[in-house]
Amino acid sequence: MMNLFILEDEAFIRDGLEFYFKKNFKEQLNIFSFSNGEELMSTSDELVPDIVISDINLPGINGIETVRSLQEQYDFKAIFLSGYNDYHYLRSAIHLGVEDYLLKPVDYVSLKKLVLSYIDDKQSNLYEKNKRFLINMINNNPLNEDVAQQVKELEYAYFHVSLHSFYKESRVPINAIAYTIPLFDEEIIVVNAMSKVNCTCKYCFSFHGEEIERLSKYVKDLLLLKDIHMKQKELSHQFNDFFINFNNPNEMKDLLEKLEQATTTKQKSDIILVFLIQYMSNFKDLSNFDLLKKIANLSTQNYLTNEDIETIIANYIKPLILNLTKDSSSESLFTKEVIQFIDVNFKDPALDLNYLSSIFNKSSANLSIIIKKALQKNFTVYLNELRIDQAKQLLADTKIKINDVSREVGYNNDEYFTKVFKKYTGVTPLKFRNLHTP
Repeated sequence: MMNLFILEDEAFIRDGLEFYFKKNFKEQLNIFSFSNGEELMSTSDELVPDIVISDINLPGINGIETVRSLQEQYDFKAIFLSGYNDYHYLRSAIHLGVEDYLLKPVDYVSLKKLVLSYIDDKQSNLYEKNKRFLINMINNNPLNEDVAQQVKELEYAYFHVSLHSFYKESRVPINAIAYTIPLFDEEIIVVNAMSKVNCTCKYCFSFHGEEIERLSKYVKDLLLLKDIHMKQKELSHQFNDFFINFNNPNEMKDLLEKLEQATTTKQKSDIILVFLIQYMSNFKDLSNFDLLKKIANLSTQNYLTNEDIETIIANYIKPLILNLTKDSSSESLFTKEVIQFIDVNFKDPALDLNYLSSIFNKSSANLSIIIKKALQKNFTVYLNELRIDQAKQLLADTKIKINDVSREVGYNNDEYFTKVFKKYTGVTPLKFRNLHTP
């Protein structure tokens, strides 16, 4: 959402403007009102203006001087209001690049048209800028962009990437923006969302903005998955009864028996192809894609020997199946214990991977892998999410000072807390409190 600043010293006009915009633009604008320029300037370090509606004739710093000072820091649209049809004021406003100057009493119809045009321009420009950034990341070509800074400027903290041909079953959630990016003969859908997207489509990846540099890899993987999907549909006509339930260990063992019972190289290669295609599709694991292509090509040309097949079974298929059927109960129990420990102790400022390593007697690298595998996000992202969720509750439901909220949820540095909070919510703690308290 965009920020609208109202600067007006007359209370009844200021209250009227605030009421009007909150009623008519509640889904598009955060409204902040100020009675003098000093008050507005003291808040501008925390809040960034997108539109400023300002009276000119104010006590202390007048409206023109206030806008001039703000323009040194921010890029925004300004509308001046005045009860004076004064050429001197008008000339000063034009010098500042202000495009619109309205006389009091306020014509709300004209004012609404101006604000709507500003919103449309801002959103259109921002959308195109963000789209160019995402295209560069997909092409693995961020140019000279500060990637971390650009991610912060995006509307939301989470991303979801899919192909248009698969995404049609899903809907863009509320509090999200969808970007459609053409690539080869496909359209890439990148959704920037407030929270992780629970997508019904099978071929997709969801991730936090901290992992944006992996976008190129995710898109390439999706294109490969599309090829696998098409191959799977093709083979399903040949093997109608050959659907593998990877959660059933007995079916994995039956698969090995089928391979042992197959009498020809062609039968064995077909079973391997079906298994690999369903495995890669189910787990989004493309590490064996080159092997799949090699088997498919050689099988088509009848170049595969029985010795080749036995080598593939021994070196690739059996290890995959054994890994799927091994007893993972103790591993799951340990993972659950680690996650529960984080959930209980996330407010501890000392909590990090090294701290966990000393508690659970495993290397920090090993713990990082275990956590990422269990949660589909890295330790830092999960810890920050827990802390920020708790901070949001405290900011909305209590009157605890912001710096005390920071310490309450595990951050010793107030500046770092504000930075992390804005990254995950899109707003500063102060702004969040203003938006969620009466």
